[in-house]
Formats: sequence, structure tokens, C-alpha cells
Amino acid sequence: MEKHERIIKNLNEQFKQVDKAYENNDMRVFGRNTTRIFQELDVIRRKQIDLASDHVALEAMNDIPLIKMNHKADQNNKVYTESFEKKKDMLKNMMKKLDELTQAMEQFKNISKPDYQGNDSLIEKETMNESLTDQ
Repeated sequence: MEKHERIIKNLNEQFKQVDKAYENNDMRVFGRNTTRIFQELDVIRRKQIDLASDHVALEAMNDIPLIKMNHKADQNNKVYTESFEKKKDMLKNMMKKLDELTQAMEQFKNISKPDYQGNDSLIEKETMNESLTDQ
């Protein structure tokens, strides 16, 4: 029976060590910041989805819009010009979003360093941008 009690006691000690490691966040991949890291990654993921959606919308636009044969050349030129301007605006917007994504990824790289001591957060910036867009 003494051997059995020693095994139980040893197991209990091992479980206590595991509990202590969990409490100290030693068992998390990113330490204490695991939840925050994944929240920050979610901001980047949403930016990627938004950019991809714009890319699909751009590809869905016809390069040469359908024109009616009974339209005059001036009307056809106007249609072409409007289509070109719309694509140009979409591309500029996509470039802006790509720059924002690049900055967010660079900031995430800094935030996710183990020795990072700053207060920067993509989450807060995203929340502020959404509130400005809603107004």
C-alpha cells in the first residue's frame, strides 16, 4: 500500500506543478498575451478579407463596357471614360487598404515580440476607424 500512496502523492505534486504553470501563463504559446495576440490577428484577417473582396469586385467589372450600337461615339467615349475612372478609383482604394494592411502587419510583428512593453493595439485603431466610417 505504501507504493500506491507514493504514486498518488507524486501524481498530486505533478498536477500541482501543472496548475501552477497554467496560473503563471507558462503553458500558453504566447504567454500572458495569447488572447490579445489572436484578437490582433483577427484585425489583420478582416483587413485581408476586405482587400480580397475589393479585388474580386474589381475583377468582376468589364474592362470594356457593353455599348449599344445606336449610341453615338461621344456617348461611347463617355461610357469608357466612366468605366476607366471607376476602376482607377477602386485601384487607388485597394492600394490604400494594402498600405494599411502592411502597416498593421508590421505593427503586429512588433506587438507580438515577447519583450514588447508598448501600448499599441490594432484593435483600438480598428474600432476608431469603424466609428469614423459609421458617422
